[in-house]
Amino acid sequence: MRRIYFKRPFISPILEGRKTQTRRLSGRYRVGEIYRVNSSEIWILITRKYQQRLGEISQEEIHKEGFSSLSEFRQAWRKIYGRYDPDQQVWAYEFKVISPLYLQSVYTVSRRRRS
Repeated sequence: MRRIYFKRPFISPILEGRKTQTRRLSGRYRVGEIYRVNSSEIWILITRKYQQRLGEISQEEIHKEGFSSLSEFRQAWRKIYGRYDPDQQVWAYEFKVISPLYLQSVYTVSRRRRS
């Protein structure tokens, strides 16, 4: 199972449904793929992926990122990546948490197809 890594403070907002989006420098995650969060028992499904400049983030997207304001988002970005450049191209990913039962059913179906 592939993994996607989040800093520890973002785990609770993901589980609570307050964080449903993330921005990354890499475009390596794929829509429709399920990823394990860190080494936890949390799995997410990537539902949408698009590229944008950091400075184009909307207020709605800031809330989907789990922040209440642009300054709060900028501060977290700087802490993770060292600097905030509004012209920097990033990948935005929307996701939803997947239940273990859903994951088990997908895994069972995919194993049957291979047999």
